[in-house]
Amino acid sequence: MTGSSPAPEATSITGTAQALLGRHAEQTGLLVASAVAPQSFARSLGPRSMADQAVVTGIVTVLSYATTVATQDALASLVSALPFTGGSADERSQLLYVNAAAIPLGLGLAQALPVHADEHALRSVLRQAAWRSAVTGLGGVLVLGGDWLAESVDRRLGAGGRLSRLPWAVPIGVLVAAGIEWERRRGVDDEGPVSPAPGVAVALGSLGAGLGVTGAVAALAVGEAHLASTLGAALADRLPGSRLTWRLAGHAAVLSVVGGLTSVVWDRAMQRIENVTTTLDPVFEGGEDSSLVMSTCSGSDDSLVAWEGMGREGRRHVLTTVRAQPWAQRPAGLPDLSIPTVTGMPAVADPVEVYVGLDNAPSPKTRAELALAEMDRTAAWERSLIMLVSPTGTGYVNYCAVAAAQ
Repeated sequence: MTGSSPAPEATSITGTAQALLGRHAEQTGLLVASAVAPQSFARSLGPRSMADQAVVTGIVTVLSYATTVATQDALASLVSALPFTGGSADERSQLLYVNAAAIPLGLGLAQALPVHADEHALRSVLRQAAWRSAVTGLGGVLVLGGDWLAESVDRRLGAGGRLSRLPWAVPIGVLVAAGIEWERRRGVDDEGPVSPAPGVAVALGSLGAGLGVTGAVAALAVGEAHLASTLGAALADRLPGSRLTWRLAGHAAVLSVVGGLTSVVWDRAMQRIENVTTTLDPVFEGGEDSSLVMSTCSGSDDSLVAWEGMGREGRRHVLTTVRAQPWAQRPAGLPDLSIPTVTGMPAVADPVEVYVGLDNAPSPKTRAELALAEMDRTAAWERSLIMLVSPTGTGYVNYCAVAAAQ
């Protein structure tokens, strides 16, 4: 008797399914990037120039797209391990199940890992990965739903598949963003106008910047997907494993390169900012020097902290410190803001101000040790109130808050 092996009831993922999963990952990335892009226009402490806004929006959308595509490919790798009975309906249903399951699982894990002070980096990475999985799962479900709706309308209108081929992920993402913004504004008081109504030139410039960012994101999206697919195909031809699995490795490689380049650009930008903060910027007309600083302040002739290393904001801060007695020899144009003049009461003691700049010591540890030594010198430990201030990135300290406390 002759026989033949029965046809398997389920087969491994097909090339068509892999193409579907790859396209789905890119569409999900576009949806999430489109949803988060409007949030980058939220107001901050200061106004942004058109160029700054374009950079901020570009970074937010590019990172959202890249991380979402990589996460969706990771979820799709789970789908690739599942058996298929054949047909796009089964492929999409499997993909829908995995994405839907990622939403509660990701949210649950993120809630189980709340932010703790001094937490381990691994905990933070796990929480972010869980949150990204939930967001990606939601985006994947919305993309599949949009595809199903577009195909239904396409069949009804007899459009021959033209409607279903449109990138519906972008308008869906914009609708999601509108819903998020509406929900956010429900519990927020009227913030008032950000600025006067923009003119035609400003509106056109903003529109051009927005289109430029959109075009850049689209180009980066295509380039990233092409590089990841090319690397995945090359590795799959030489190493065991599916193209989808190696496509995920391609994403990791591309994102690593992008992350390295971003780190280099960021470091150079921070160096430029730090160089600006060390530039001499006279506070008073006629210049400035350490002889104008009180002996109880850093940077004075008696201080352990060198005047030259305090940076622009540090020098500005100690020069404008509140004084215990009226300053008769103060530079021209500087009002008398001494304690007796402002409060009408005598000062208890000369205020102590300890400020250590980046160039005053080579490392955070040695800068902290220098600050402690400066507090020993000024007998700061004998005061009833010690005020610890964290400066901004440029080294600026809110002198109004410090002066009020003094």
